[in-house]
Amino acid sequence: MYYKYVVGADALMLIKSGEVEVSYGVFGISFLNDCKAIAKDTKLEHAKIYLKKEDGKAKIYFSKEVLPSQQQRFRNAYFF
Repeated sequence: MYYKYVVGADALMLIKSGEVEVSYGVFGISFLNDCKAIAKDTKLEHAKIYLKKEDGKAKIYFSKEVLPSQQQRFRNAYFF
């Protein structure tokens, strides 16, 4: 699913010019390194990745710039 903004998101990661930056919240260093590698490998220039915890589970939401194949790679990199 694509979102412009996720209400109540616990964390937000921005990808700007291929660089990964945490806007707010906490992401693990391993996940950040994987995201940087995925962005570089898939030539993803700009995107937003939201993390929202609901009922003890974490969900990842993506901005429209992230293709479904890229979304799956990000989900595979995140350890729930």
